[in-house]
Formats: sequence, structure tokens, C-alpha cells
Amino acid sequence: MDYEISVEYTDQLLKATAFKSSLKQSLRCLVLIGFYSALAFILTGLFGSINGVSWHFILQTGLYFIFVITLIFGATYRRSLAEGRKLKKKLGEKPFLIRFSDEFVMINSELGNSELKWKAFERLWRFKDFWLLFNTSLTAFILPKKALSTELENFILENLKANHIKID
Repeated sequence: MDYEISVEYTDQLLKATAFKSSLKQSLRCLVLIGFYSALAFILTGLFGSINGVSWHFILQTGLYFIFVITLIFGATYRRSLAEGRKLKKKLGEKPFLIRFSDEFVMINSELGNSELKWKAFERLWRFKDFWLLFNTSLTAFILPKKALSTELENFILENLKANHIKID
């Protein structure tokens, strides 16, 4: 069975996707750094210091990393929003069509047509208002939730699972 949706990149949609995807990427970094900082903090508490490194230094380093992650979030958000707006400008005001079949996902727009097998995708990020379907680590198709029926959502999830695509 085939499904088709029409997608228009509005500025509101681009801002929401840029913000939420940048936040998710930054939080993943923060969790990883937090885990290692906590581990170092615990080890320092148990042994007093590790090779002369005190808990003050570890705390300062942790705060530094939080600052760096905040900068990364800002840069990622700006880059993502700029790329989305650049694509929107190329597409003009016309929406593009995405057709989902058992074997392919087909994208038709003013810029051309593309046909991707399901296994070409890397992951799916699900948010309240939209889904991001990544075909590379940096490139994703925005699927607004209002365009997805429950039946289509299940169809997409089944095809991604069948091709061992990561779903967040």
C-alpha cells in the first residue's frame, strides 16, 4: 500500500525542528560528559585525588564543558535553521510530496525527484509535532505530525524496524 503526504517548510516548522534537534544533540553530549564527570567526582571522593587532580579542578572542568555545549547548541541551531531556510528558498512556496511504499520513499519537489530504499535511512527521531527521518547523520526529512495519519505512522515504523533502522 502507498501513502503520500504534502510537506511545506514553514518558518515556524523550521525553527521548531532546528531547536528540538539541536537540543537533543546537545543533551546527548551533556549526559555523556556528566557521566564521566560524576565518575571522576566519585573516584576523587574515594581516593582524595587522582594523580594530584582535586575535585575543584573536576568541577571547573565540568562547568567549562557545560559552557562549551551551550555554544555548540547555539551553533548547531543556527546552522540547522540556515540550511532549512536555504532549502525553503530553493523550493519556493510550493510544497513537496513524499510517497511511502513498501520498498521506497519517494520525494518529488521543484528541485527534482528522489527515490530511496528504506535501508538508506539511518534513524528516526520522533517529537510531538514532527518526525525527523535521517538519511545521513546530518540530513533529515521533516515529517510534520499533522500530515501523518496513525496508519501512516505505523507503516513508517514497521518499515524502519524491518530494515533495522534506529528509532528514538
